[in-house]
Amino acid sequence: MYRITLLLFVSVSLLSGQVAAQDLLPTIAGQRVDLYEYARNMMQTSGLDQPPKMINELPHAIFRYEGNTINASQLNENLAGATAFKSESYTLTLPNLTGMVDTLVMMVGVPGVDDERIVSTVIIGNMRDKLAYYVDYNHNFDFTDDGSFLFFTKKEKASLVKINKAGVNTPYEYILYDLALVPEYLATLDVKLINAPMVKEKKEPKFAVPFLSRSSRLNLQFGFLTGSGNMRFAYNNMEDVNKEYSAAIDAISRFTMSASYAFQHLNVGATVAIEANQIGREEQYVTDQNDPSDVLINYNIGNWPRTRFIYGVFAEYDLRLIRNSYLTPYFFIFRYNHLSEEGFAGYGSEVDEASPFNSVFTNRVGQQFGAKLKLPMSEKVLAVLDVGYTRNGFDLAEGFIQETHAATSINTEYGTINYGVGVQFLLFNGKEKVSKNLPAEKKL
Repeated sequence: MYRITLLLFVSVSLLSGQVAAQDLLPTIAGQRVDLYEYARNMMQTSGLDQPPKMINELPHAIFRYEGNTINASQLNENLAGATAFKSESYTLTLPNLTGMVDTLVMMVGVPGVDDERIVSTVIIGNMRDKLAYYVDYNHNFDFTDDGSFLFFTKKEKASLVKINKAGVNTPYEYILYDLALVPEYLATLDVKLINAPMVKEKKEPKFAVPFLSRSSRLNLQFGFLTGSGNMRFAYNNMEDVNKEYSAAIDAISRFTMSASYAFQHLNVGATVAIEANQIGREEQYVTDQNDPSDVLINYNIGNWPRTRFIYGVFAEYDLRLIRNSYLTPYFFIFRYNHLSEEGFAGYGSEVDEASPFNSVFTNRVGQQFGAKLKLPMSEKVLAVLDVGYTRNGFDLAEGFIQETHAATSINTEYGTINYGVGVQFLLFNGKEKVSKNLPAEKKL
C-alpha cells in the first residue's frame, strides 16, 4: 500500500472587502456547496460576532504532497482578488502519519493587524473514515511540535484556527472546514473516504443550541415559578372612612406550559398555567379620613381566592452573553380565572359574600415582564432560569360593595415577584433539502 500525502496550504489575505474565491472547492452534482453554514456553527460555539474568513474565501492552494518543499507562489493560481505572492520556499517537517492511508494535505497567507500576511500550513491525513488535520500553530513549518491533530465530528464541521508567529502578539486567524464534506472534490485528488458524509445543498446551521439559531423553530417549555406578593382593594364610604381589604401572598406555586415559534432571535408564543397561592394574613384597615392616625385593624377578614388558571401570549428576545448562554427579556400578557366557586368574606354586610370570585372580581387581565437566563443542557434542551414581576389587574363588580361609597374612590392592586426554573425542548427546526443525487442515508 502506498502513501499519498495531500498538503492543504491556506493563505489568508490582508485585503478587506475582497471578492469570495472562485476556487477549486468544489461543485457537487453541478452546484457549489454552501459551506458557510458550517462556519456559522463554529462562529456560534466560539462566541464570535465577526468571524475571520474561510479558506475558500482566501488565497489558497490545494495539491497532493510531492515533497517537503513548498513555495508561496503556488497561491497565485487562486488569489481571490488579493495581490500576488512573491516566490519564497519553505521546508516542511511532517508529523507522525503512522496509520494514515491516502493522506491529504493544503498552503495560506494569513492577514495581520499591521498589513502583514504570513504563510500558514495544514497537513491532512486520511484516517479512512475521517480526515485528521495537523495545523502548524506556531508558524515554524515543523508539525512535530504542535500537539495533537484536529478532526471534525458530525456536529462540528468548522474550526477557528489561530496561528501564533514569534514576535507578534496578535494571532493570525482563519476558519478551517472539513473537506470530507466534499467527497467528489477529494476524488479529484485520488482521495477516498469510507462512508463519506452526505452533503446537503441547503442546510440549517447546527448550532449547539438549535432553538437560538438563525432559523425558524418551534419550542415547548415547562416551568415552575414561585414568589410572593399581595392583593388589596380599597374604597371611601360616604362617612369619610377609607376601608381597605388586603391579603399577603406568602408563597406562589405556578406550573406553566408554553409553546413558542421563533423568527431568528424573536420568540412569540402562548402559555397556560395553573397557580396556587398560600395566603398569609387577611386584614381590613379602617381609616378616618379626617384623622389618618385613627386606624382600626380587623384581622382574619377576607377569604381571598387561592387558585387560578392563567392563559395568554408572550414575546421574548434572545441576547447572547457568552458562548451558548443567553439573556432573554420577555413580556407576557394574560387573562386569568379563579378556580374556586367560593365568595369573598367581608366585614359584616359591607360586601357581597354570596357571589363567586369570578363574578365579583372582573376584567381579570395581567402583565408579566422580566428576563430569562438560558443555558444549554444538550443539543435540543435548554435549562431556563426566570425572574419577573407580575401585575394582575382586576375590577370590582358593580354591587359588590354593599354600603354607600364614592365609586371614584375604588382602587385595586394585585402584584407578585416571581422566580423559578424551567426546561425548553426543540420540537421543529425547519425543513432541510437533501440533494437527490447523493446518498440519502448518513447525515452530517
